[in-house]
Amino acid sequence: MTLRRPARRMMIALGVAVFVLIAGALLIEEGEVVNLTTRDAASHTLETQLWIVDLDGSEYLRAGRAEAHWLERIRSRPEVVLMRAGVGSERVAVPLEDPQLRARVNRAMREKYGASERFFWLLRDLEASVPIRLDSAPGTAASGGGPAEARP
Repeated sequence: MTLRRPARRMMIALGVAVFVLIAGALLIEEGEVVNLTTRDAASHTLETQLWIVDLDGSEYLRAGRAEAHWLERIRSRPEVVLMRAGVGSERVAVPLEDPQLRARVNRAMREKYGASERFFWLLRDLEASVPIRLDSAPGTAASGGGPAEARP
């Protein structure tokens, strides 16, 4: 009987911890979320919702791991469409492996997304993340230097 009591307490504690994590995820404000449209090998479009930060005049996304499916599609076909604040723009996604840039993007994400960012990385390794810079696609930059709207 005494062996069952510690197991029961452990299961209750685990249940409470899972409840807190789920409730926290639902209650924490997400912040700005963008849609990124990528294409697979068969040219099917796929949308991924992601966080974004502005750093040194460029926009950056971040993959939590190098094997993320959307990142694999970018590596094969870097031409993407970014939908931000209701405006679509054609971009070229450039995954980068610079550890100093990774740290700066991670810091910018932490500053922008606060508690959501910290919660997300409880079970992930920040050092395994991959920053992705979004460049204007050739021939699409607006005359003011900003991104042009995506073609329909």
